[in-house]
Amino acid sequence: MGRQKAPRAPLVEGTLGGLGDLLRAAGMTASPSVEEEPAAGPSPDDTGPIPTRLVVRRERKGHGGRTVVRVEGFTEGCAQLDPWAKALRVAMGAGARVDGPTLVVQGDLADRVDAWLRAQGVATVVRGN
Repeated sequence: MGRQKAPRAPLVEGTLGGLGDLLRAAGMTASPSVEEEPAAGPSPDDTGPIPTRLVVRRERKGHGGRTVVRVEGFTEGCAQLDPWAKALRVAMGAGARVDGPTLVVQGDLADRVDAWLRAQGVATVVRGN
């Protein structure tokens, strides 16, 4: 037969019974106090001015037959595209990379990328093909 578990001793008043009791005995609380709301993921706000017009288009050529979404129209004022790519990766749950002055998002996610860019404050999002 298999091993039998030893019976647990009942908790007696004054003994430490769990992690919460151990933390309270050490002068800590079991749940941390939250002073401010955590950020909802990375935001491209730190990259300079938000572009006023971006073009979102789907393409397959040159990507091994897989569909990608290309975001074009970033200006020199928005020089750092890496935070935009990281925020897109987190928001879309798909790969995103910087390819020169454009962003490339893996997958057929043009509708979602369009909506996300509008939510970030881009005034005009033009849909390509």
